[in-house]
Amino acid sequence: MPATVIAERIGWQRSLTVLKDRVRQLRPLYQPVDPASRTTYRPGELAQCDLWFPPAPSTARVRSSG
Repeated sequence: MPATVIAERIGWQRSLTVLKDRVRQLRPLYQPVDPASRTTYRPGELAQCDLWFPPAPSTARVRSSG
């Protein structure tokens, strides 16, 4: 969002240069995370468990030994 729009929304009455300078300082703090950046983990640092629910009951029969 341009600094001019911010100034309009907050009712900024002072010098636009001052607001633009401040916005320029603050913008990097609010940048979204780059989707291409990858999170890395060391071995053993993270575990993942997934659940699986089959769509229908199994028709397989279990044979008993005996």
